[in-house]
Formats: sequence, structure tokens, C-alpha cells
Amino acid sequence: MTVRNGQALGKNTSRNGRVDFGVFLAAQIIPQLTLESIFTDPSHRFKHAGDKSRGGCPWHESKSGTSFVVDRNTLQWWCAGCNVGGGPIQYLWKLTGGVGVTPRGRDFIEQLRGLAVKAGVPFPEMELTEADKEQARRLETRRAVLASAVALCERALSGTHGAAAREYLAGRGFTEPELQELRVGWYPLARFLAEYLEKAGHTPEDIKESRILFEGLVGYTTWPWHDDTGALLTIYGKWPNKAPPGGKPKTTALPNPKDAAEKDWLHTKQSPMYLDRALAAGHRDLILVEGPTDAALPQLRGDSRVVACVAAQLSGDQVETLRHRGVRSMTIALDPDKAGDNGIGSCVRQLEGAGIRAYVAPRLPNGLDPDEFILRDGIDEWKKHVANPTHGYRHLAGALIASHGVRESGDDLWLDDLIDKAVAFADKQPAEADADMLLHFWPAVAEATGATMEALAARVKPKSAAVPPSEDAAPAGAAALAVIDSPTFAATDYPLHWHVKKVLVRGQPAIVAGPKKCLKTSLLCDFAVSIGSGQPFLGVFQSEGPTRIGFFSGESGPHAIKATARLVCAARGIRLEDAGVWWCFAVPQLSRAEQLACLAEQIGKHQLQVVIIDPLYLCLLAGNPDVRSSNLYDMGPLLAAITEVCRQAGADVILCHHFIKRPADPFGVPELEDMSGAGVAEFARQWVLIGRRERYEPGTGLHKLWLNVGGSAGFSSCWSVDVDEGVLADDFSGKKWEATVEGAAAAILGKKVQAETKREEQQASRRKDDETKVLQAIDYLTAAGQPYSSTRVRDKAVLNGDKFRQAVERLVAEGLIERCDVKVPTAKGAMKPAESLKRVRRAADASSGSSGQAG
Repeated sequence: MTVRNGQALGKNTSRNGRVDFGVFLAAQIIPQLTLESIFTDPSHRFKHAGDKSRGGCPWHESKSGTSFVVDRNTLQWWCAGCNVGGGPIQYLWKLTGGVGVTPRGRDFIEQLRGLAVKAGVPFPEMELTEADKEQARRLETRRAVLASAVALCERALSGTHGAAAREYLAGRGFTEPELQELRVGWYPLARFLAEYLEKAGHTPEDIKESRILFEGLVGYTTWPWHDDTGALLTIYGKWPNKAPPGGKPKTTALPNPKDAAEKDWLHTKQSPMYLDRALAAGHRDLILVEGPTDAALPQLRGDSRVVACVAAQLSGDQVETLRHRGVRSMTIALDPDKAGDNGIGSCVRQLEGAGIRAYVAPRLPNGLDPDEFILRDGIDEWKKHVANPTHGYRHLAGALIASHGVRESGDDLWLDDLIDKAVAFADKQPAEADADMLLHFWPAVAEATGATMEALAARVKPKSAAVPPSEDAAPAGAAALAVIDSPTFAATDYPLHWHVKKVLVRGQPAIVAGPKKCLKTSLLCDFAVSIGSGQPFLGVFQSEGPTRIGFFSGESGPHAIKATARLVCAARGIRLEDAGVWWCFAVPQLSRAEQLACLAEQIGKHQLQVVIIDPLYLCLLAGNPDVRSSNLYDMGPLLAAITEVCRQAGADVILCHHFIKRPADPFGVPELEDMSGAGVAEFARQWVLIGRRERYEPGTGLHKLWLNVGGSAGFSSCWSVDVDEGVLADDFSGKKWEATVEGAAAAILGKKVQAETKREEQQASRRKDDETKVLQAIDYLTAAGQPYSSTRVRDKAVLNGDKFRQAVERLVAEGLIERCDVKVPTAKGAMKPAESLKRVRRAADASSGSSGQAG
């Protein structure tokens, strides 16, 4: 069983009857646990700062009381005194006196089962194979060994042998606190690392199996590489100058660990570097660079969107990780060299094929890599540089045109050859990219060649079969392309009429869309009953009915539909029998001509004026496996055919559709871009978009929704809708349908105020954390009894220059500390004057005997 991203292949916690423990632990158990539920030893007495908690160690006496460190996001821990670390399993195993760092076999499974109980997650009750147990055990073991190796590399960097590497890193713009934040180190001789790991409690067998000892990494600066969840994957190495000796590569990394058959059991580079940091910061629109320092510097200086592919292009598994984590777009900013230029095309194709929109930043000037550009011009200039990228396909079209040379006057061979190359390029692109090709690639080609979009489209080979026409379809030729002159056009009236005022006009297809379980079908029931009976939709929006309406529902079933329809009728004061709706509990297969003909027959038979089809995904592609929902060229003809069939039969069509699974803001105002699949948003001439304003609280029956309405006729509005369904009692009574509609301005303003308040609270909390770090550093240095400088305080507080300076200014203004002059020893033993910081003595301090002196 091969593991990717620290997880077994497959998206679920089991596959083919086998448990994928990496996914189970990282995705289901860890998010449900807290620091307090795992790290229970009384010696900890944690102090919290940022994402880290520091405290005492259960296994040795920590003089500082801060040697035991836990990352509260991942629950990974490390003790500098014991030289050991790991995750919750290693902690609990060691706390209960287990032998070794990581339990084995049944012991490991029982530890995992115990964590599942703590998290309230059902444990997979199935017979576990020895392979399952062994895979989970060695994955956790390798992570623990990696954690120990990273710690030694950190120590080696700060030691005598790491002096040249420190000088190199300082020249690359990294401060000591920044290197500590990223846990950058220097790889020592492998035998020293082996001795260190054994002293930390790792067995020789575990060390060998983890493939941590690698002579090819000796002398390199080390950069820990984590997966998308923050768990250690591998160690990346970068030689500490531009010219490695003896033909060594500039960069290298630990090899993949192999099983007894010498097959990789773990792929260690399956996630872009620092993706975990970008996701933790809430980003889904990222920036891609090549190397670790290219990503590390902006990450540290204020652009947490930046990740590194650690190559000139993404790997297929990295793209899959990005897709799986819901990344929406990627702006590519690779190194300005030949390898980077070539890698852009590969990245664009891979990202677009995965449904991730690809953009390309302008080429960096003067051959500068991203980190060099930031060092020269600053992080703000970097943000400006990547702020207005070109779409990936427009960039590639430009590169194709530029490589073709300049067209001489009358050179039609140049023209046809360029179009042929563009067509050949388009044929190689995934069908999922058709929409972006249409918007970005082909317009650039059309502008360069002077060809029309229609002429270019005629040259492109279709990627899917067209929808077969129905027998009574409009004839081809002149009759289907009726042309009128301008006087006739000017004299002809094209009036608009409402079905429902401010919501839906007649004569145009409509889309009602929203995420799952947000009352789409229930609201459509209200809509159908309201316009069928001539009552106001939601009791507010006046319909122009009665209008004969057909409701085709293939998802909820007759019982649920009838129950909702009765509640709506009761709210309108009418009987269900008088609703004016024709009901059907099946949906037609809209890609099949005979099914379209059947729909047209029902419309004509019952003289329906409006048809609701719910949901679109059940009927659009059924019976036609050659058509893909991701292909704009497949979807366009299908949706046009549905509209035309209904129009000719005398009815307007309303299609109910779903949003993508992970919209950018699940509680923001819904937008057309949130709809899943290709072509639906383009097809919609009018729309009603539904979304939740707040998370639904089970047991309340109260749904707080958005209603975003608009159409190409020029109307648009946004509303906040509260629907109270009541709560079902034991005798099945208690349900109701009460809707309250208000303009959305107040709700939108409220969300903005709430977001701004939260942002201000977070900023205040971060400022308070910085001030606490400064005060703790002053107290620590004061207690040591030796004179110290402000620089020593900054280093002890582990704050960068700006944060430290701002924290000091606030503390001075608050009267908590003051600046003073001291003399501190130099490296040669002499004393030199320096600025220091000390606590301000207060009356209470003086009475208790506290000195509050800097030294």
C-alpha cells in the first residue's frame, strides 16, 4: 500500500476493505482533539504564544519550564531536553511507560483506537491485516525519527560547523528568529546523526527503515518539508553557496523509504512546500515558485500565499493534493530562466486539467529569483508584481505567437501554420479547460491572426459527440437562420413580462442554484405553489399568475414534496388541490431525443407555461456517457436544446442546480461562479442563487438564507430570507412554513462588521502575544543577573525587528517598561555601552522587593 502526503492512496478512510490510517488519523481524529485532551501531565503548565505552547517535560526536569513544545494545530510535539518528539500516539505511549518511541503491532492499533474514543470518532471495526498495522506503524515511526533529525540539524546549524551555513543564510536575507520559525538546520555526518537518534530512543531498525541517514545530504542546509496537514514528509537540502564542491548538486533531498522488495512505500514530495502554512492561513488562491527559499522568504515577510513545487514544474501528485484541498487558482511565478519558462506550460496544463485556474505572473526583472526580488525591492513590491497576472492560456498563446516569428506582408503560410499549431495545442488540452481556452487562448490567437472566432472554432476538432437532434427539430439552412434588416428590427417590439416581480421574467430560461441542503427544493415548492395559484412568492414577491406550472422532481420523493407543498399552501391560505401545479416524481433524460419529445408532449398535453426540473445533475447527462459536465462544448448544445424544446412546446424552463462542494465563502452572498460544471452559468439568462447566511443549528428548524436574484433583462437584487420550518414532534406534528424576507443590505453590513471585529480582535491578540514575549524575555534576562542589551531581549522574545520595535513602543507608552543605558561584555571581554529595557518599578513591586532591573 503506497502512501501519498502521509496518507494511503484514496480519499476515504478505507479502500477495498483496507483501512487508510494516515487519512483516518490526520483527517478525522486530529481535528477533533485539543491540546488539553492529550497533553495532560501536570508538569507542562503551558504558556501559549501564537500556534505554539511551551511547558515543562514529564520525563526530565526543565529548568526553563519551556523545553516541551506543542504545535496546537497539528498536535506535533518536541522536547529539546529529551531529544525526542512525535504526535499524540508517541506522547501517550511514552507517558504510559511504553518501550521505544512508537508502539508496534497491536499496541499501535490500541493507541489509535484510544485516540478515536477521545475524539468521538467511530473506529473502523474490521479485521485488520498485518500489512495495515505495519504500514500505519512505520509511517508514524518515520515522522518521529524525522522530528528528531530536524532537531539535531537545528543544533548543528547553530554550532561551530554551521558557521558557513549561517553566513550563507544571512546573506540570503534570513534572520536567526526566521530560521528558527522554519526550523532550518545543517545536516551533520550521518554517523553523528545515527548516534543522536539512538540516544533519543529510536531503534537502529526504525532508523534504517525510515531512510533518514543519507550521506548525500551531509553539509547541506536543511529545510523541513511538511504535507498539507502539517505532518513531516521529508528533509530538503540546499548547498550553502552557489558552487557546491566535487560536482555535488545545488539541491537534494532524502530518498523515498523502501520496503523489503525495494519499492517505495511512501512518496515524500507529494505536497508543495509550505502548502500547510498557506492552507492554515485560509488561502485557496495561491502563488507558485520553484525553490524553498523563494517560498520561505515571502512566507516570513507577509505573503503566506506562496508555495514551492521544489522543481521547475509541479508533480502530478502535487496537483492532486491541490485539487483535493480545494485550491481555486494558482499564480505561477517560476524563476526567469529557460527551465522556468518551460515549466510554466506544464503547470498550466496540469492545473487546468485538475479544475484549478492557472495564471502567470510577469517575468521577474534582471534574472532575479523571487527571494532575490523581495530582498531588493521588498514584500510590497512583490505583492504588486503578482497582483495582475495573465491567464495561463493567454500566456501560452502569447508564447506560441512569439515563437512563430513576425509575419511578412501577404504571408498566408505564416497565418495557416500558426493556426495549425494553435489547433494542435488545443487538441492536447483536457476537456475541463475548454471554457478557459475559449475565454483566453483563442481571443489571443484571433487578435494575432486577424481570424474570427468562428473561423478558428471550425478548425478545432470536437472533443465529444453532438447531441442527436429530435425528429421535429428546426430545419437546417436559411429557415433556421432567419435574418431581418435594421428597420424591421427597430420597428419590432420585444416586451418583457414578469412571472414573479423582481424575481423571474417570462420567455427566458432560469437557474435556481445553491449548495446541498439549503432548502432549494422547498423554496421551489413555494415558487410553484405561489405562481400556480397567483399568490406572492415567499409571501412577498407578487406573481402574475395563476400560471400553469409543472414540477418534475427526481430527488426528494412524493412524501417530502407533498408535506412541503401542504405547508406552503397553508401559509398562503389555499388548498393544495387549488395550487395549479402538475407534479411528476421522475425527471426526463435531457440528453436523449426521445425523452425531450416526451417532456414536450407533457407540456402540450397539460398546457404548462413553466416547467421546473429538479435537480439538473440527475437528468442532464443520463443515458449519454460521451458527454461531460466539465466540457463547455458538450454542455452548451445540451442546455440550448432543452430550452428550445420547452419554448416550442409553450413553456419556460427553470433548472435546479448545485454549487461546487467547497465554495470560497460558505456563508457569503452566493455568486454565479459558485455553480458546478461547465456552461450552466453561461446558459442562465436569469437566476435565483440560494446560500446560507449562517450555519444551520440542528433542532431549531430556522434557516437563515441569502437570495441573490438577477437576469440579463437588467434586474438584480439581494435579500435575506429567514425560513422557520418548525420542529417535528413525536406525533409528527409541529412542522410549518414561515418565511421572512428583508433587503440584504443590513445583513451584508452586519457580516462586514462582524468580520472586521474579528480581524481587530485577532490583531489585538497578536499584539498582546508580542508584548507578553517581550516582558517574559526581560524577566528571564533580569533573573539571570547579567547586563543585557535590547538586542538580547529581541532574540530571546523571538520576534522580528518590526514586531519587536512596535511591542516595545506600546509597552513604554503603557508605562510597563522603560529604556535604560547599560554596559554589556563584548566577545573579547571588554564592556561596551548599549541600550537596554527593564520593567518599570511600581509601588507594589517595591513593597514586595522586586528589583525590575536590567542588570
